Formats: sequence, structure tokens, C-alpha cells
Amino acid sequence: MTEIGIHNSTRMLDSGGGVHYMKSVIDGLSKSSDCQITVYFEDPSFEKNRSTLPRTEWRLIPGNRALIQTITRGFSALLGCHIPLLRWDENIYGTKPDIIISQESLIGFYTKVPFISFIGDVMYKYFPTLDEYSLKKRLLRDLTIRRMIGKSVFTVVDSEQSKEDLVRFFKVDPDKVIPIPLCAPPHIHKYRNMSEDEANESLVKYDLPSEFVLYPAQFWEHKNHLRLIEALHLLRKEKNETIPAVLVGSKSWSNYADVMNLITKYAMNDQVRCLGYVDDHEIVALYKKARALVYPSFADYTNIPVLEAMVLGVPVVCSNSFSMTEQVGKAGIFFDPMNIEDIGEKIYRVWTDNDLATQLIHEASRLAPELSVERFGERWTNLVDDTLQQIGQ
Repeated sequence: MTEIGIHNSTRMLDSGGGVHYMKSVIDGLSKSSDCQITVYFEDPSFEKNRSTLPRTEWRLIPGNRALIQTITRGFSALLGCHIPLLRWDENIYGTKPDIIISQESLIGFYTKVPFISFIGDVMYKYFPTLDEYSLKKRLLRDLTIRRMIGKSVFTVVDSEQSKEDLVRFFKVDPDKVIPIPLCAPPHIHKYRNMSEDEANESLVKYDLPSEFVLYPAQFWEHKNHLRLIEALHLLRKEKNETIPAVLVGSKSWSNYADVMNLITKYAMNDQVRCLGYVDDHEIVALYKKARALVYPSFADYTNIPVLEAMVLGVPVVCSNSFSMTEQVGKAGIFFDPMNIEDIGEKIYRVWTDNDLATQLIHEASRLAPELSVERFGERWTNLVDDTLQQIGQ
């Protein structure tokens, strides 16, 4: 039986969509392939959040490495060559797999195991001055990506535009870059049929209004929370329309303070609620109660929350940046994420037009079957087969 290792280096509270992406890879491959899967994870929080899946073993590995190993990894990445000290350690990882799948990690390169890499985006190339893209992070990201696309068997991205950027920025062979569209994560499908009573019970502790727009995203600058707040304030001032909003995401990021300061400045603390991190059950309950998903990020090729909303029957009001219009299609309406008036106008339309909301939900229902974890897993399984063939197994 083929053995696949999946290196999950994401962190439950801080990694944003990367957490759900890796969960989808794990669940999808478990359901769509007959391989033995071992998941190597570094965040102990996954102990209580991991799925019980067939042919899948979970191994907690040390996140903090000895200084000598960290230095050796750095030299290995910098020089682009394997260093024997970084060999596969069965005491840590168990049996050596046939291939490894990793998200922006060089574990396969370090340990001389053929690997498939996933690269989420190269937005630092477009927006180098954002807070989340410091010079140090940009240099490290550049080096890591160059090594991943150079040393991996294949590199997975989420869209054709992302592939084009890798080819343009890194001169990679286009045949090595495989676009696999995102899917709605496993928990969305698990709780999809949640009743209204169950949703209300799950959210009672938050004391939320009966209707609101929802924005689940980490408080990174490119997620554009500040312009969303400005747009909601503009609607209140010019149209006398107070639209409640619920924001979800870890409060540990520095931009969270800027968002809260703006909410306080406009006296919108009752209108805009920041819930912090919520669990999988609660986020589905929030979607069930939301009038619409608003997604104003200006630095994503595609994104996961719009797919979550589409599967759960929630209208999408979305940024028109990069590949988002292709991802959502007729299931959403779009705005210029840099234009506060446009953001506000599109939110107002969905908030006040029941026929438009119904139309968007109908369009989403037609696309929902393609957004399943099973379909996602089939695409990954095909790539695993191609990888095994490429390495002669």
C-alpha cells in the first residue's frame, strides 16, 4: 500500500485558511484514495480537533527544534543541497512514506522524500509594504518558494492566475504547477443541515442581532477590515441604514487594535461585533444566521469563506480582486475593495433586496456539488498517482 505523509505545520488559532485547507487535503485523500496516510502536526490543539478517518494516523512532532537543526535547515535551504544531518528520523516521524505533501514547507527536501508542495499565494510580490510582509518575511518566503518549486515533484496552487504568477516571478516549468480549486472544508459539510434551533442555541452566549453580515477572516491588513467599517459607517450616515456586522478571527494580530479603534471612533461597538476565534460548529451557526457573507480582502487569488457561504446557502458580497470573480461566478456580487462607496453600495443591495439574495443562493446551489471535499480529494488523488508515476513507483 502506498504511504503518504502530510506535513501540517498550520496553527489552529493563527493560520487562517491554511488550517482548513490542510484539513480538506487530509479528509479528501482519506475518502478518495486507498493510501495509508500519516499526518505530522506541530500544534497540540489538533489533538482534539483531528478527524477520525480510515487509514489515517496522526503524529505530533516537535515544533521547536534544536538550534543546530534550525541552523542546518537554514544552510540547506540557502545552498539548495541536502545535508545528511537532516535525514529522516523514524523516532519522530515513524515509517518513511513514499511521498510527502506539505504546505509551504521544505520537510521533503530536508529529509530526501519526494514531495508535493502547496503554495497559497505570492501576494507579497504585489503588496510588499503591508504589515504582514516585512522585509525578513519576504526574503524567507522568496527563498522557501524557490526551493519548493525547484525541489518538489509538483507544486499545487488554487487558481490559474496563481500558476501564471509562479511562472512569471520564479521562472518555474508550467507543467510542474497544478491548479486545484479550493473546496468548502469538512466541517461545513458536517454541520450543513444544522437546524435553526441548534444554530440559535450555539450562538446564545454572543447575544447577536437576528440578522447581520458576516466576515470571518484573520485581522491581517490585506483582509481590509478598515474599509469595511468605513463602508458600514457611510451607510449609516448617508442612508440612515444600520447594518449589523459580525467579525470572526483571532485577536492576536496587531491590526485587530486598529479595527477596534476605528469601531470605537465611529461609536459602532453595538453595530459591529468582534467575536474572536470561534469553533467549527459556531462558524456554521453564524453562517446559518447571516444575511450575507461580506469578503473585502484585496490580496487573495481565491478564498475559502465564499465557498463556505455558497454551500450553506448564504449570499456572497465579494471583492473583485484577482480570481475571485471566476471563483464565485453568478453566486455573488462584486465590489472594488479599495472603494468604500462601492463596498457599501453592494452590501446595501443584498441587505435590502430579497429577490437578489434569493437569486444568489440559487446560483450557489448549482455550483455546490463541485465544492465538496470528495471532489477535492479526487483531484488530489489523481495528482498523487501522477507523482508516484513520475518517481517510478
